[in-house]
Amino acid sequence: MILLMVLFLSTTFRETTSTMSELEKRFTALKFGSSINDYIFYQPDMTELAEKLSVCSWVRKLVSGNNRSWLSYSADGVDNEILMSDTGTYNYMFGDSYSIQSSYTSKTSFGSWHHVCVTWQFATRERLVYVNGEQISNPTTPSGRRLAVGGCLLIGHDQDPACTASADTAEPFGGELYKLNFYSEVLNSTSIQQLSEDRCADAEVEFDSIRVIKWEEILLQTRSGDVQNIGAGCIANKFIANLEYARQKNNELKEENSELKEENSELKEDIEEASIRINRTSTRLETTQLKLRKTRKQLNSTKDLLEATRRNLTLTEADLANKTTMLTETQEELEDALNKAKCELNSTVTSTWDM
Repeated sequence: MILLMVLFLSTTFRETTSTMSELEKRFTALKFGSSINDYIFYQPDMTELAEKLSVCSWVRKLVSGNNRSWLSYSADGVDNEILMSDTGTYNYMFGDSYSIQSSYTSKTSFGSWHHVCVTWQFATRERLVYVNGEQISNPTTPSGRRLAVGGCLLIGHDQDPACTASADTAEPFGGELYKLNFYSEVLNSTSIQQLSEDRCADAEVEFDSIRVIKWEEILLQTRSGDVQNIGAGCIANKFIANLEYARQKNNELKEENSELKEENSELKEDIEEASIRINRTSTRLETTQLKLRKTRKQLNSTKDLLEATRRNLTLTEADLANKTTMLTETQEELEDALNKAKCELNSTVTSTWDM
């Protein structure tokens, strides 16, 4: 499985720049044509580099000539704010040239990769140049001079005038570049030595917090003419990185699978709990329905009883009315009888007294 993933990742290395993964960018170099139209031109934000900087890159010279420029930055009308050639003949900063050709070429060879670093800071005016980790030059820059910002960066060719590719056919780079990075601090000799030890290592990543213009971003810039992606010759490192990436992805898949299993187990438990609750609710519903039916029967019986009671009450009321009438008549008869009795008694008493 891991081997298949490694083979897949190796195949995807040939995709277009716009779809390159971070892993692929780590092992991609650029090969520049040798015509005046072969370069990368853009305007990055240089604000963080105005008072101190370090510029480092791996460089491979493939075309003869001393003026082949691989890096040019211009601003405020100065076309050589920074200019570096692949032999040290062009070694400009702030328009001033400090040729280091002899010491530069003594440490490099045609067709081979070499590492170049340039550092500078406003406070000391010191500009140091390192080739393959060794310092070869330390000129000073003009007093009070800061790096002009808002300018144009040309990679693979010189500018003349500013922000315009030179028409001089002796100046296009025509070689290869790898891991060109701009740092917002002055790297010390130990750090530069670390960067220059192994082209295929990821030493620059350790300085990501100060890496303000990154090789990964340069790879995505618009290109003019013949500028091609090529492998950086780091096959073993790339294979190891692909293998590590595949392992990482495999571990991530395992973790995801484990999480899915756990979620599935939790879902089953939830379903079982829900099923138990549904069964309980169903039982309660059936019991409630039985009670409801029983209550309904009782209610119907109560209604019938109430109706019978109402009828009986009506009959009782009628009987009571009749009896009340009869009682009234009886009272009247009694009163008549009593009155008669009283009259008779009075008559008897009167007769007695007369005698």
